[in-house]
Amino acid sequence: MFKHLLYLFPILGILNLQAQERYVDKVFEEVTVHSDVIYSDSTGYYMDIYEPAGDTMAQRPLLIFAHGGAFIDGSPRTSTSVDFCTQFAQRGYVTASIQYKLADYPALLVDSLAMFDVVVKAMGDAKAAIRYFNKDAVTNKTYRTDPDRVFIGGNSAGGILSMHMAYLDENDILPEKLNEVYEANGGFEGERGNPGYPSDVIGVINLAGGLNVLSLVDGNSPETFSAHGDIDSVVPFDCNDVYWADPIIGVLDMTDICGSSVIHPILDELGIRNELIVYENADHTPWSFNASMRDDIIQMAADFLAPLTVPIITSNENDLNNIDWKLYPNPSNGLLTLEHDLQDPFSINIYETTGRLVKQQDFSAFNQKTSINCSDLRAGAYILELYSNDSKVSELFFITH
Repeated sequence: MFKHLLYLFPILGILNLQAQERYVDKVFEEVTVHSDVIYSDSTGYYMDIYEPAGDTMAQRPLLIFAHGGAFIDGSPRTSTSVDFCTQFAQRGYVTASIQYKLADYPALLVDSLAMFDVVVKAMGDAKAAIRYFNKDAVTNKTYRTDPDRVFIGGNSAGGILSMHMAYLDENDILPEKLNEVYEANGGFEGERGNPGYPSDVIGVINLAGGLNVLSLVDGNSPETFSAHGDIDSVVPFDCNDVYWADPIIGVLDMTDICGSSVIHPILDELGIRNELIVYENADHTPWSFNASMRDDIIQMAADFLAPLTVPIITSNENDLNNIDWKLYPNPSNGLLTLEHDLQDPFSINIYETTGRLVKQQDFSAFNQKTSINCSDLRAGAYILELYSNDSKVSELFFITH
């Protein structure tokens, strides 16, 4: 007689893994980098993919990162991009620094519609990169990413790209001219590659970015972490033209952007979780030139995203029929036995009822009676999730000591 309980965990808590906290601390020393991975047959654009070396977790959160460069320059291998991708991979993420559409020549900066066309194409590139991973998640499973835990981030122009891609949804109403550009580029999902797969994100890292259309900030906006200098002369901290303070470029009628100081109060009013780190008397992206400051921002961003990395566990009748198992004794003193009929390797996660991960372990299927030592956990209620391939089931158990 096997009883299986299904849970949709709250997206709360900080993940704890053997004294260090996965997704918060650098629990992996080494990172594997897959360079020049072509993610779109449509554009031929590449990305560098980073993953924690030796990680066996079946599904990992994904962070897509976009470099800066005013949409006319820049590379996926800038120091900020490399550091963010490396250090988030050390924390247990799969990360990717992406190539994306840039303007053909700098003069386009003064043409707001032309620049919006570039940004929309760049947004489409970010979506295509996400769809590349989501396609892999249901086919080859090379990178073992979780489509429900996808984040996007970027620096400067990459922050602008990330904010527009994450905040613009199919229900938003754009000014007529902008909508024409948007529709000419394939609409919401774009035409930049890997059609037929989702491109949703649940959180944003916005480094000195902003939004051209402030009405995009609404009840559907994702949770957002931002860092911005309060005298940023390139991407305004409030609402202004880009390069508003430049003595030469500033006299031109450039594209309007509303920055972090305007966006975050609206998020507060909407009740959307957010955090803004303000660098007082600082110009544009001071962390780009200061490795220690960059490390601090990476840690703060990781702390902010950590509650969103708790996996949402779902199941269906097919999953329940695929696995025959029992967990006993229940209640226990922390020493548990798991019996199962699995033929493939499997993993377990153990969570507190708040959704906080407290133990993760991988097993071969050779021994169909497995001991699990939870004696290090305090007395209380826990949920054990067992997953193998695409099947997941959960059991509530109690430790009494």
